[in-house]
Amino acid sequence: HLDEKIRTEAKIEDNPYTWYQMGELESIWDMTGTRLTERLKDLDEEKARQVRFDEMRKQFADFSNKFADFITSIRNKLHSNAHESLEEQLHNVIDQENAIRAGKRDLDLIEKLNTTMEQELIFDNEYTKHSALGLSQSWDGVIQMCQRMQRSLKQQIEARSKTGISEERIQEWRECFEHFDKDNTGLLDFIEMKSLFRSLGIDLGLKDGDQESDDFLEILAQMNLRYFYLY
Repeated sequence: HLDEKIRTEAKIEDNPYTWYQMGELESIWDMTGTRLTERLKDLDEEKARQVRFDEMRKQFADFSNKFADFITSIRNKLHSNAHESLEEQLHNVIDQENAIRAGKRDLDLIEKLNTTMEQELIFDNEYTKHSALGLSQSWDGVIQMCQRMQRSLKQQIEARSKTGISEERIQEWRECFEHFDKDNTGLLDFIEMKSLFRSLGIDLGLKDGDQESDDFLEILAQMNLRYFYLY
């Protein structure tokens, strides 16, 4: 209106105080409105994308946390019946291995969700401390644990039948072995073997380097074979 009034009443076509024309200002106004609309649309789309990503994180976390609890429960069950008979322990280990193998379906789903998130470049997740790789390694570790325990229990049952040694005595030896097997590898290393002998009042008195000799390594292997695989 001001521009029109200056033109009609003051009869002034050009304004020496500015180089902008009304048409240019209207064009800038229209362009600003268009850019603002486009920006609001971009922000809405980004907000929707972030909401979708957060839902993916929550879904992954929900499955991952439950699967981690499942693995923990299997581990606890594997060690919950140490005072039962060897046959009952073996039956329990077989049941737990079947259960953990059945859980592979859930692990496959977690890995599929993880792949989808990686394709979307989602690498952070505040809703869980677990990763697909870590859960897969834990699952595989429990499978291996079940297989080791089954082999050990079967050998204990066989040793009991061959030697006539009572199950209580074999269990006592097994608990003793596990007491000194601090890292739960199923084998005693040099330090653990020294601790075992020291508890018996025997000082090995080895010099530096003796624990790496072929003779000592052979003795260590035979001790592990005798006390773990037979009993």
